[in-house]
Amino acid sequence: MNTLPQDDPFTILLHKKIMNKTGSAKRRAKKYYVDQYRKSGIIPKALFLAGRESWKVASAAAVNVFWMSRS
Repeated sequence: MNTLPQDDPFTILLHKKIMNKTGSAKRRAKKYYVDQYRKSGIIPKALFLAGRESWKVASAAAVNVFWMSRS
């Protein structure tokens, strides 16, 4: 993600943060994080944590598939 323009990592992390929310909760969260990013120019830490959690889930699933395929 270091090679992407600055707004692209923000967009990707925002999507990971709000993808499991629905309706007004998604709109509120999106507005909040976009406003925070516009004010400071810094990607909020909560978005980095959301991105990290999705990687943990994906890597755990990959490990489970690996071990299941070996047996």
